[in-house]
Amino acid sequence: MNKQKLLVKVFLLLFLSINSQNIYEDYFVYKNGDTIQCKITKAKKNKIYFNVSPENEFSIKRESYGNSAYESYYKPKRLSFYDCLYIHLSEKTKTEISVNKIVQPEDGYAHVYFYKPFVGIEPLGSFVIRDGDKKIGNIKTNSFFYIKIKAGTTHTFNTNINLFKKDEITIEAKNKTIYYIRASLSSSTNLNSNGLSHFGRNISLDDEHNPFSEVQVLSMYKKAKFYKKN
Repeated sequence: MNKQKLLVKVFLLLFLSINSQNIYEDYFVYKNGDTIQCKITKAKKNKIYFNVSPENEFSIKRESYGNSAYESYYKPKRLSFYDCLYIHLSEKTKTEISVNKIVQPEDGYAHVYFYKPFVGIEPLGSFVIRDGDKKIGNIKTNSFFYIKIKAGTTHTFNTNINLFKKDEITIEAKNKTIYYIRASLSSSTNLNSNGLSHFGRNISLDDEHNPFSEVQVLSMYKKAKFYKKN
């Protein structure tokens, strides 16, 4: 009887161990190259929030301000996207933390996502995105929209950096490919004709292997104003 109870306990512990490991299906690669198994619980404002797997040790050195006697370490519960070289979300986590869904392109088409993440150092503002001369959307902070384009076609997307200049990106659409174009707004040190500084609006094409694009779009709470086709 005691042996039977012992076997039951062993199987129960094994079952709990296996299921606890299944919780930690996400991981990130920290900027020092360490891969940390975890459960990502939230993605918001360019940060991931997570619980680290018990099998992983993860701590960060505090700033010592030149005095090694005061060096210490802490276990963070959140990190900036850009503290990581890579972020992997399991399909389950994508469903749990996401407000949105990344729509996969059908055969013969590609999708282009335009998004503007929250960046605390950027000034507030919005700007219009165009495909050639045609307006397609108006981007604001923490917003996104996407368009469907035919595979094999070429599109030049642009926005006004200021009154005198445009920022452009040309895409030759590949079949069933998703492109992410990041919008950013920054204060410019250049002077306009009135001798005043102005805001610079920019767009940039993310690397197709950039893991942060999808995470940011999944967690955004706003859809940008989209101009319907005429």
